[in-house]
Parts: sequence; structure tokens; C-alpha cells
Amino acid sequence: MANQNKTESRVLGDPVNRARERSRAIKSPAPGARFVICINDGGYVDDLRVKTVYQLLPDESAAKSNYLRVIDETVEDYLYPADLFAPIKLARELEKVLLTAN
Repeated sequence: MANQNKTESRVLGDPVNRARERSRAIKSPAPGARFVICINDGGYVDDLRVKTVYQLLPDESAAKSNYLRVIDETVEDYLYPADLFAPIKLARELEKVLLTAN
């Protein structure tokens, strides 16, 4: 698939095209968002857990490529496809607890 040209990847029903459409349907984190919830582990079973809240770190370069930098289960920050997460808004008190828990 890496050798496909851009025209081929736009074919209706193509898995790459469907994945892009799904990722557009999920709202991107708002600027200043601090947390996301995992909605799909994307095969990273040791690093991500579905229904788990992760801290989001700012990374404009990654965001331009539809990736997010999150602190995962290894307690390190890594880039993951944005469509694996949904942005969430937490109460200030809970945000404070989560940010000081590390």
C-alpha cells in the first residue's frame, strides 16, 4: 500500500479512504485540550487501553499529520493516529488531580 499513488488511494471503498473519512468524522481536540479518551487501541494493545483517559501534549507538527502526542500506558509520550481518540472536557478539579498524579 505504501507504493500506491494518491489517485489510487481515493478510490471509493478503499480502506485508506474509509479510514480518512472516519478520522474526519471524529472531532479534533480543541486548542488547549488536555485530555483524550481512547476509543480504539489500533493494535497497540500494550500501550493503549480503550475507555482510558490519556493526557494530551501539544504538538502542532503532529496535528498537521492527523496524529496526537499522548502519554500512554508506558508513561512516555508517543504519537498515535488521532482517530484512536476522542477529545474530552473534564472538570477543573479532576484535571488538576490527573495532572498532579504523574
